[in-house]
Amino acid sequence: MNALTTPRWLTWVSILFLLWNLIGVGAFVSQWTMTAADIAALPVPEERFAGRSGPVRLLVVGGGYIACEFAQMMRRFGAAVTVVERSAHLLSREDEEISAFARKSFEKQGMKILTGTTVNNVKKSKDNVSVTLESKDGKKENAMFD
Repeated sequence: MNALTTPRWLTWVSILFLLWNLIGVGAFVSQWTMTAADIAALPVPEERFAGRSGPVRLLVVGGGYIACEFAQMMRRFGAAVTVVERSAHLLSREDEEISAFARKSFEKQGMKILTGTTVNNVKKSKDNVSVTLESKDGKKENAMFD
């Protein structure tokens, strides 16, 4: 009896496809607009929260699921959180209905969500960080964060 067998190349392609999806290699590379000096000047978390009580102003750049999870956690810890996302909606890999539901939920929790916005400039002072945000329509906003 002659049994049908799967070609070896198809087996390997199936395994690679499975691994590709399990690892989650769906991220996009984007160019960072901050210089190395700007990044080095940002405070480490231990410096920001040491000896502090009360809310902290926090900026989360990006609206993916990890950024949203971190933002929600920090909001529950009492920080005033602003999420800046370059694309038109949060969780850009999800359906727009899910994105709208997440945004509504986050705003209800007290987070400020800015979509279609990029971080243009970051300046560190002794006590805080000044950030220039620019929306897709060209409107610029300066904001202070801890």
